[in-house]
Amino acid sequence: MALCPECRKETFGAAAVCPHCGYPLQAAPEGDETVRTAGFTTYMRSLTDGANGQAVLTDRRFVFGTGKALKKAVVGAQVNFAGPLAKCDIILDIPLADINAVTSGKQGLSTLLVIEANSGTYKFAFMKKAVHAEWEAALKGKINAAV
Repeated sequence: MALCPECRKETFGAAAVCPHCGYPLQAAPEGDETVRTAGFTTYMRSLTDGANGQAVLTDRRFVFGTGKALKKAVVGAQVNFAGPLAKCDIILDIPLADINAVTSGKQGLSTLLVIEANSGTYKFAFMKKAVHAEWEAALKGKINAAV
């Protein structure tokens, strides 16, 4: 038994990732990243234009795309964007080091997750407020850890 350095809960055996929070407990192979959060969202480009797809937060980047391979991203799993995921229809790939702020916003009745990055401002709508709050907390936690 050991404690996860991220969530401080007990882990058992030689697990590659924490079963509670997905934190990597063993070194990942070169190029692999650990999925921290994944789920369906809408990327809002304007008041009338949006793209539905999958968002994936790893320990290194935030990715949004429409490819089927992204839909298979499971929290705690290892992904490699140089491998099969490189063939996905990735619309946005934002390194965590490039994210300056994560806030909430509004667009009509939707609550938005707003990501301010060096490359621009990006807005995402989630179907449920609880999911929005989880994403906001996860992103803020990862960018604070990256600083």
